[in-house]
Amino acid sequence: MSTSRRALLLWVAIALSALAVLLVLSRLPGRSLIQEGAEAWERGDLVEARAAWEEAASSPFASGILLYDLGNVYYREGDLPRALACWRAARGQRPRDPALVHNIALARSHLEGVPEPVGVPVGWMALVTPGEVGLLATALLIGFSVSARRWWHGRGQATPWLVLGTCGALLGGAALHGGAQAHLHPVGVIVDGPAVARDAATPEGRERFTLQPGAEVRVARSLGAFVLVDTGDGRRGWVPAPAVYTPGREVFPPPGSTG
Repeated sequence: MSTSRRALLLWVAIALSALAVLLVLSRLPGRSLIQEGAEAWERGDLVEARAAWEEAASSPFASGILLYDLGNVYYREGDLPRALACWRAARGQRPRDPALVHNIALARSHLEGVPEPVGVPVGWMALVTPGEVGLLATALLIGFSVSARRWWHGRGQATPWLVLGTCGALLGGAALHGGAQAHLHPVGVIVDGPAVARDAATPEGRERFTLQPGAEVRVARSLGAFVLVDTGDGRRGWVPAPAVYTPGREVFPPPGSTG
């Protein structure tokens, strides 16, 4: 490959990367909204702070810090279920944050009649995020590329690049799987009163059980105005979609998506 062609491909790759970054940044919550919420919080105006942060948190790219702050507003207002939902969503991005661990435990201690909370989609996500695992996988694959090139030119052994490549591929697959599970099957919390879980996605469906506000559930799939949820104690049923609060999620999983 000629030098000019390599340079052209490099510039194309840089341009595409820059475009991807711009697209992501364009969907980030507006800084003005976050600042407005912070100023209102400092003044003690919980209503205005909540309104600003709720709008900012409607983005799928809402940060863990924003969700943490929004949860604090809900907690101060006495809305424990929404506070819990925000803190759980924030912990998905900041699993090792001790403040989130404490706040989630505090909210749960005030809730009664709710089933065991659902866990993380994949066990290791209680400690690290898919993004962190993905970064490690990328670093290993870069090391694999360098080592493989050295071996190809007779300046190294095959074992290092095989190990790096295998580990990188496995971690990359794990990161993709964990991220997909978290996206397709988010954790939500029952809000605004008890929700009746039925055996079909219709108001005429047979009643199975009732979930109290604060119950943590995992959304399995959606159908019309209902979502199929799983509880921490192994039960499953269809509840009205508005009864489940999932911060930062404008839509539920596509119809028919299952875990």
